[in-house]
Amino acid sequence: MTSTDDGVVSISYTDLVAACSDNKSKTNIDNLIERAFSSSGLGIIAITDVPNLPEMRLKLLPLANQLASLPPNQLQKVTVPTSGYQVGWSHGREKLEGDKYDYSKGSFYANPLTEDLAQTMLDRRKETGDSEALKCDESLDKTEEEVLALAKSCPAFFANNVWPTDDIPELESAFKDVAQLVHQVGIMLAKCCDSFVSANVSMFDMISLI
Repeated sequence: MTSTDDGVVSISYTDLVAACSDNKSKTNIDNLIERAFSSSGLGIIAITDVPNLPEMRLKLLPLANQLASLPPNQLQKVTVPTSGYQVGWSHGREKLEGDKYDYSKGSFYANPLTEDLAQTMLDRRKETGDSEALKCDESLDKTEEEVLALAKSCPAFFANNVWPTDDIPELESAFKDVAQLVHQVGIMLAKCCDSFVSANVSMFDMISLI
């Protein structure tokens, strides 16, 4: 566990996993979290040595080039204007300065955890029923009509994924492998940060920050 010369705090994946199950290891993580998010910190924590990530990236990145090189008519099949171009292929849709569109890059967006977020929310509510979880998760405390109305009003957030299945069938699995791994690591780090805040910040201080 280190802090680089440029102020970025780094934590090895092994140490992060240990901190999630061992209070002794967690003490070291707490010190780094405090350093990263103190008034003199950059607010950045890098997780290093994540298993299998280099191999996954090497598999995914060439597919990104293949996607960007597809003919316009094929890219059109994975372009979703109704989502505000927040799902699927996006090129020349973002403005970086004034009214100038950015044509120097292309982006591909997808939710790696679910193909249909609204349906996933509905399924979670059915599975959870009237348990205590309903009191802690506002997304579960909605009727089916409310969930569907929310999805309709926020298409950029709820639009279903689109994949270039006919042209690059391997992209979906490669994309999900990397993104789901990043998500898993992020969840572990978030739990450590949440534990640190709970132990060191009083409810009064949290209300004051808000």
